[in-house]
Formats: sequence, structure tokens, C-alpha cells
Amino acid sequence: MTTDRGLARLGELGDVWGDRWQDLDVEVSTDEGPRQATKFFVNGEEPTRRIVTAGGYRIQGTLTHRIKVVDPQSGDWVWKRMADVSADDVVPVQLGTMVGEPRRVPLPVLDQAYYAGDRNVIVPDQVTAQLAELVGYFMGDGSLHAKGVRLTVADTDIDVVERIRLLSKELFHLEPVVTQQQGYQEVVLSSVRLARWWTAAGFARLSPRDGHAGKGWTPRVPSAVLETNDVEVYAAFLRGVFEADGTVIAQVPSLSTSSESFAAEIRTLLLALGMGTTTRETVSGWGGPVFQVRLRNLDHAMAFEECVGFISGRKNALLPEVEAPQSGNRDRIHLPRAVWDEIVPRGSAHRSVLISALGKHGGVSRQTARMIQAETPDPRLAHALGYLFEPVTANEDGGLQPTFDLSVPDNVTYVAGGFVSHNTIGFMMDCDTTGIEPDFSLVKFKKLVGGGSMQIVNQTVPRALTKLGYATETIEAIVEYIAEHGHVIDAPGLKPEHYEVFDCAMGERSIKPMGHVRMMAAAQPFISGAISKTVNLPESATVEDIADVYFQGWKLGLKALAVYRDNCKVGQPLATAKTNTAEKVVEVPVPAAPIRKRLPKSRPSVTTSFTVGGAEGYMTAGSYPDDGLGEVFLKLGKQGSTLAGVMDAFSMAISISLQYGVPLETYVQKFTNMKFEPAGLTDDPDIRMSQSIMDYIFRRLALDHLPFERRASLGIYSAEERQRQLETGSYEAPAELVEELPEAESLKTSAPAPVESVVEETAKPAPVTAHTTAELLEEITGSAVDSPLCFTCGTKMRPAGSCFVCEGCGSTSGCS
Repeated sequence: MTTDRGLARLGELGDVWGDRWQDLDVEVSTDEGPRQATKFFVNGEEPTRRIVTAGGYRIQGTLTHRIKVVDPQSGDWVWKRMADVSADDVVPVQLGTMVGEPRRVPLPVLDQAYYAGDRNVIVPDQVTAQLAELVGYFMGDGSLHAKGVRLTVADTDIDVVERIRLLSKELFHLEPVVTQQQGYQEVVLSSVRLARWWTAAGFARLSPRDGHAGKGWTPRVPSAVLETNDVEVYAAFLRGVFEADGTVIAQVPSLSTSSESFAAEIRTLLLALGMGTTTRETVSGWGGPVFQVRLRNLDHAMAFEECVGFISGRKNALLPEVEAPQSGNRDRIHLPRAVWDEIVPRGSAHRSVLISALGKHGGVSRQTARMIQAETPDPRLAHALGYLFEPVTANEDGGLQPTFDLSVPDNVTYVAGGFVSHNTIGFMMDCDTTGIEPDFSLVKFKKLVGGGSMQIVNQTVPRALTKLGYATETIEAIVEYIAEHGHVIDAPGLKPEHYEVFDCAMGERSIKPMGHVRMMAAAQPFISGAISKTVNLPESATVEDIADVYFQGWKLGLKALAVYRDNCKVGQPLATAKTNTAEKVVEVPVPAAPIRKRLPKSRPSVTTSFTVGGAEGYMTAGSYPDDGLGEVFLKLGKQGSTLAGVMDAFSMAISISLQYGVPLETYVQKFTNMKFEPAGLTDDPDIRMSQSIMDYIFRRLALDHLPFERRASLGIYSAEERQRQLETGSYEAPAELVEELPEAESLKTSAPAPVESVVEETAKPAPVTAHTTAELLEEITGSAVDSPLCFTCGTKMRPAGSCFVCEGCGSTSGCS
């Protein structure tokens, strides 16, 4: 998490073994800027979920914990529970999340024990950028020994050896010992006192297990470095790590490590400095896992070159110097479509690029978004540019983990690992009130998400009784009475004239609604904005009571006013008493499970042989005796072939679904017009052309088992019906003819049709909602035309031979 104490692990902000509720005074990053966190909550062990994005970013939380995702329809950011997040959800990940000012982090003093040869060694008294650079290189390619700190440098990077020599002299007054080895140079800062101080300062690697010796120690970002909250210190540490363990491929820096936790910390450090990354897991030559953290693209690589860079000139020369035309790969900005249309209206130079990008990817590349922002500054786009928009690739089981939470009363959000997370409001975090308002009640019962409830007793009651002069024994008796009854009426030893001191928003003695209004009116002249305060009304309040509250609030000059009637919500989180489940039991209707209607042992069936594009097959359709399709078996390909196996499995799936009540019409809608090979001419006179085997099968089933009205709505007709339409103008068969009248009588009874009606029928105006011939045909026929949308302008295309053409911009789907 990004705080004004630097990057901090959530579990380190409070005492994980301490009280359930702990006071906290720290600023955290939110999606609306820095905000104050007031409470640290120890939630205990709970089942968790782990969200993983395409770029390798991760967040882990309880099933009910919520993060913000991008709504695919509107583009707005909405809250979604961790358990409900699915693949292809897009989550905003915050860039450049530094909060507050840099901090001075003091370091331990040097061991004063006497060691020969170590008398001139000194150590810095605080974390600096130079020290962070050396510690970063140590985490990448160093080791700690009893007699000093050992670093290795490739023979190709002599300037790195000189840099380490310079840092050693500046920081410790120590001349390192450089020894030539095979393919590398060994640089040793030989000092027992320095080695012991190095460990005391928290700069040593972690042991993977108790009693470990030898190689394989786990690197980490020391807490002393994180707590500096300093961009220069963070950048210097990264510079050392990337110099030791990093490389540059195609002008983009990357770093490899065998520690998954260290890769996550490096990823978060880069994120805090405004740089996005991707992470992938590979296997080393020894068979162990390797995690490669790579800058997202050339755009972020240029930011790395400006902010971090390498120690060696050789690696620095491989970084990009100028921005490439296509430097924003896999980095797109998402905004609601209405906002894009407002920022980039029709006629804008970027309009065509915008439409194309939104149609293909749902977002605009960061490079294009920056150009738009430079030409048309907009605060909404500026805010979005501060985020990566990451597709979710997995929602995994995180197991049973110790969980913690924060209270940020101002906007109930905080940023964790870049993700915008939701927290509980101050009222729910064991505070008596949230502002200018009386307490809800003397005793509250909070419903817990996992079931049960938690009792919250007003902490000011004993203090108020002490202030009124009551003895300790009397105070304890009154508090016990309140805990049992929820009010102070007839409490032992409490004077009736003191009852009004303990009046609350709800309960036996509640403040009248106008008391809430007057309370706000008294404070409003001293506050520039509106007051976050709710007027509580009893369950018996009427519409007129609520109207009067608003009217009086307007008369008293309030800028805003909210009302809440007790028990008006089904899931009211706070109540003045526990719900008596024995008195009132709400029956929850249980949805009926689907029932499978099996076919009898003997049933009628029809076998149809067919040929589609040269591929031969057989379809057997079995029906219930009382009519209705119940099973389909398809034979295509040789027994044992992949195609035959797939068709057998498909047949069983369709047959079971039909027996569970899925309408055949639903399958016909889904599978007709599906295109894939083999396709083409068939040997069926009713279906001369088919776009695939699936298209043919379900057209044939529709003709055999669906009534004419349903087939007509799907545009499926037999050859006889199509011929009838050409001859008579109607697909329907003519009704049975009534007994013909003599010619003379028929002439008498038949009247000429009015001319006006004929004109009216033949002169129908074209539908005004149609913009293309494809849409016009849909309006006339009442069925959808199987044409895609144009990839360039979004207009519905019309068929042109075996391809499609757009009437808006002239683009085609592949034909020249």
C-alpha cells in the first residue's frame, strides 16, 4: 500500500496480534487522492480469492472484499466483490501512487567492538540514494559473509566496479578488494563490523528456512528503503537491482529472479514510480522457477530510462532514446463512451482512430490518449491516464489467510497493490458517530457478512456518567442495564433528569427528527460545504413527516439533507436490537430444479442422410410419442476419428438438454448461420446451400419439428413454401376454400376495394430508423440480416457476393 510512511505492507500498519480495532494515523492513496486512515482492523483468518491480471499484477482479499472494475457496457468504474470478478473483467491499476513527503529513516550505529583493521570504518546514519543503490546491487548479485559483503560484476562492466568502489569509500571509508575471477570480478567490502551492521540494518537477504546455509537466500526490498517514501531512493534501489540481475531486450529492460515475492515487490516499486510491467514465469536451467519482470512497452521503458536507468554505460546505451511510433503496446485507456464522444467529437482529427480502437480493443492506446489530452485537456482523461487498465486472467482460491482492513472515512477507498479497494465506513469501524450527529443508539448490533452479529456499546456512556458525578459501582450497574435493555429508562441509580443526556437517534428515547435538523442548522454557518448527516425517523414516519423535514431544512439554510426511516432497508447493517428469528421467519423460495423427461424405450425416429460441401453424414432424430423432439444422433466421419467423437459428444449434449426442457427453437437461433468448413451445396431440396454442417442440421430439424409460425420468425422455409411465395406473395398455405357461389352472386356480394386503401398499402414509407440497405431489409422482413459491423466506422455492412461491404466508409471484409 502507498502511504505517507512509504510503501507499506498492510499487515505492518498495525499490530496483527493486538486488539481487533486499533487507532491509526496515516495517509493512504485513494482513487480521489490522499486520504486519512483512522482505524486498523484485525479480521482474523478467512477464505480468500487471488485476482491475477494479464500483466501479472495480483491482489488477494476475502470473498466479500470489493475492488473497482470497468463496466464493459458503460465504461464506468463499479465495485465488484472478489468472488464475483471473472476473466476478461478490466481493473484499473494506479500509477505513480506516492503520497506525502520523503522521510528520514535512521539506521543503527556501528558495532563498537574492537576488530583489527576495522577501526576506520564508518556507516551512514540514515538511508540515502547512494546506500539504496548499493543495497539494490547486493540484492541482485551479492552475498553476506562473516568477514564482509561480497559482490560480483561482469568483466564487460568495469565502470560498475568503479561505481561500487566510489560508493564504498563515500559511505564506509572502506577500500574494497577487487579480485579477477573467470568471467567476472569479485568485489569484497572486507569488514566484520560492516557485515554485522549490514544485518542489523535489515539489508541482508532472508533465509528460506531455519538452519539454511549456503546459497539460495531470498532477496527482498528492505523496510528501511520502503519507509523513506522517497522517489530518488526507490529509483536508486531499482537501478542497483536491474544492473545486477537485469538486461535489455529490444530496448525494453527486464529483470529475472527466482523469488516470486521479490518479483512482486519490484513490480510494486515500479508501479509507485509510474511504470507498468508484465510478469511471466519460466523455468531455469536447473529446473526451478524464474520470474521475469519486464517493462510494459517502449513508452514505459523511456520512463525507466529517465527515472531509474542502469549503472553501466553498456546497458544504458541499449535503452530507447526517442519515442517509437507504436510504443504503447498492451497499454490502453478506458473511459465511458459518452466521455470519449465529448472529448473527441465528430470532425476531430483523432475521431477515426478513436472509433477504430474502441471497436477493436474497447480502449485507446496511452500514446493516442496523451495526444488527445495535449490538444483537448480534460480532467477525466487526465485521471484515467494515471492508471493501467488490466484484463483479469484468473480468479484463484487464495486459501485461508489472516486478513486485515483499514478505515478511510472520507471516501471509503484505499489503493492496495495498485488496485482500488473498498473499506468499511467509519461508523462501522467501531466509532460512535461519524460527524455532527447523535449516536445511533446506546447499544448497536452489526450484522456480519459471514453470519452472526457483533454488539457495539457506546463508549461515551461511562464517561458521561463519571462527568455527572456517579460512583464507579453505580456506573457499572447502569452500563450493565443498558447492555441488557438498550436504554436508560428505569436504570438503577440513574436520575430521571439525566435521561435526556443519553437520548439517541433511535430507541426508546429518541431525538425528534427536527432535533437532527436544528443540530445541522447550528453548524452549517461554520462549514463551507454540505454536512454528511442523516436525519433519522422512526418506522412510523409518514410521507408528510418526511416532506416537513425537507421543508424545515430548506428554511434553516441547510445545503444538503438526507433522511432514513428505521427498517426501510431489507439488509439494514445496524439495528437497535437483535432480530427475533423465532417470532418472524422469512421463507426463502427455493428455485425448482430442472426435471429430465426421458424418452420411452420404444420411440419414433427419423434418419436423414445428408451431404454438405462433399461431406456425408447421417442424422437420427428421436421424438416423444406425444410429439416433440427428444434426441438427436449425428454420424459423421469414421468411427474413432476426432470428428466422429466430437459429434457423438455434441449429440449427447443436445439430447440431454432437449430432455431437460431446452426449446429446440433456442438451438436453431444459436446454430443457424454458423460458418465453417465444410460448407456449400447440399443434396437437400429444402436447403440447397449451407454455411456449415451445424447450419444444415438445425435448419433441417426446424423444418421437421417446428411449426410454421416459429420457423417463419427465424426465416426458415421449405422449398414448397418458397415457391408459393414467388407465385402468391405469401409463404402460408391457402385456407380451405368455402363453397363457391354462382358467378352472378359472387359479383353482387363482392365490392370493389377503395382506391385509397390500395394506395396506402403500396406507398408505405421506408422506415426512418434504417440507415443502410441491410438495416432497411431487417425492418421490412422482420428478421436479422446476417452481416457484421464495419471495423472502421461501426456501420452494419451489407452482403456483396461472398463478402460484405460498408456503405458508410466503403471498407470491405476482405474482397478487393
